[in-house]
Amino acid sequence: MRTLYKIVKTAVFTLLLIILFRVFTNILINKGTFDEGNQYQLRMKEFYDEVPGTLDAVYIGASHVYTYWQAPIAWNSDGIAVFPFSSGSQPVTAIPFLIEEVKKTQPQALIIVNINQITATDTDANTVHWLADTIPFSKNKWNMIKSLYETGDGDDAPDILEYFFPMIRFHSRWNELTKQDIHFNQSDGLKGACYFSDFFKKEVDVSQNYEKVDLNKRVSLSQYGCVALENILNYCDAEKVNILFVIVPQFTGDERRTAQYNSAQDYIESRGYTVLNLTQQTGDLGLDITQDYLDLVGKHLNIHGAIKFTNYLADYLVDHYGFENKRGGNPMYASWDEAGHLYSEMIEPYLTKGELDYGEYGAGDS
Repeated sequence: MRTLYKIVKTAVFTLLLIILFRVFTNILINKGTFDEGNQYQLRMKEFYDEVPGTLDAVYIGASHVYTYWQAPIAWNSDGIAVFPFSSGSQPVTAIPFLIEEVKKTQPQALIIVNINQITATDTDANTVHWLADTIPFSKNKWNMIKSLYETGDGDDAPDILEYFFPMIRFHSRWNELTKQDIHFNQSDGLKGACYFSDFFKKEVDVSQNYEKVDLNKRVSLSQYGCVALENILNYCDAEKVNILFVIVPQFTGDERRTAQYNSAQDYIESRGYTVLNLTQQTGDLGLDITQDYLDLVGKHLNIHGAIKFTNYLADYLVDHYGFENKRGGNPMYASWDEAGHLYSEMIEPYLTKGELDYGEYGAGDS
C-alpha cells in the first residue's frame, strides 16, 4: 500500500511539474509585439482550434501571408474558409513539415504556399521560435526542428534543446512581461487577421521602388533557396499534394529579389505546379502603389491593399477550385460568421467611402 502511495504521489508531482513548466513556457516565449494584436505566434496556435475537415485551404508562409490575406474579409465576400498558417519570417525550409501538420486535421484542404521568403539565405533562431513554439509536440515537429537547426545559423542557436525547451532562450524575459503574455492562450477569434495600428493607419508610397525594377529579369536563387525549393517540390511529388504557389507583389526596389521570384516560378512550373505570380498584376489587383503599403521597403500591405489582395485571391480560388459559399448558419462555421462580423466592425472606421460602398467590407455584412 505504501509503495502504491509513493507511485501515485510521484506521478501527481510529475504531472504538476509538467503543467507548471508548460504554463511558464507559454508566458515567457517571445510572441512578437502586442501592438493591438500583432502576435507572430497566435496564428500558428489558433490553426489547431479549427474544426477538423472544415477548411477550404490553408495558406502557409511568412508575413507576406498575414499582412496580405485577411480571412474574415474572404469569408464575408465569398464564404470561403482559408486560414493563414503563418508566422514572422517563416523559413521556407519548414514548408514540407507544415504541410504534414495541416494534413493531420485538414487533409482535404488545398495547400497555398507563399514563396516570397525563398530569397532568404539562412534561418535564424527567433524565426524558428515564432514558428515552432506553439506547435504541439510530435515526431513531425521533432523532424522539422532538427531540419531547421541543421540549415540555420549555429552561432545564433548554439543548442538545439532551446527549440524543445524555449525557456532556455527566454528565461530572462521576466522584466518584459505584460498582461498580454499571461493571457496569450485566449483566442482573438479573428482567424489570423491583422489589427495592429500601423496596418490600419499607415499609407506609404512605394512607386519609386516600382520604377527601379525590371519585372522580367531572372537571377538564380541562393543555395539555401535552391535546396529548400527542391525539397518542397520533391515532397509534393511524393505526397501528391494539391498545392498552389503564390508570389505577392513586393516593391522593395531590390531588382534581384524580383528576378529570383521569376526564376523560382520558372522552375516550379517546369515541375508541373501552378504559380500565381502577382508581382506583375498590380492593375488586376487594383493596388495603388502610392498608398496601399505600410512600409517603404514594400514588403507589407496596409488594410486597403489587403482588402484588394484578399478579394482578388478569394475570387481566384472560387473560380479555379470551386470553393462553395458556406455562409448561412452552418454550426460548424459559426466561428467564421463571428469572425467576419467582428472584423468588419473593427476595420470600418479605417475604410474609405469607396470601400464601404462596395458593401462586402462594411460592418454588419456578415
